[in-house]
Amino acid sequence: MKNIKLNFRLLILVVLMAMVSACATNNIRYNNQGYSTVDVHKSLNDVYSEALRLIESDQAPSLAGESYAINTNQKNEQKALILAVNDNDPNDFIEVVMKRVSQSTTNLAVKYGKQGNSLKSATFISMIQEK
Repeated sequence: MKNIKLNFRLLILVVLMAMVSACATNNIRYNNQGYSTVDVHKSLNDVYSEALRLIESDQAPSLAGESYAINTNQKNEQKALILAVNDNDPNDFIEVVMKRVSQSTTNLAVKYGKQGNSLKSATFISMIQEK
């Protein structure tokens, strides 16, 4: 069972890497705090729901390839925040910050780990944009 899960994650990673190659056209910006940001042409509710689903279903594996446990989950009409942490390493986390720009546009900022992993963040953003 463990091998099947590992193979499935590897397959997802390969597919996601292919999707990341299109990120240059997705206007993803990187800042010096480690966040990858982009405006997504979806409502705040849709972006929030998809981000939560990806984390809860382990489609956003930790930097070590393990599951994240949701630590913070906040949402109101204008913004949302999801923080999920690897129980085995508190420095391994994903932070997803969402802000409503308009009814159909959401600013999405993603940060993996303290320094920010732009590849994993871009992959996560692509998964939300593709849905």
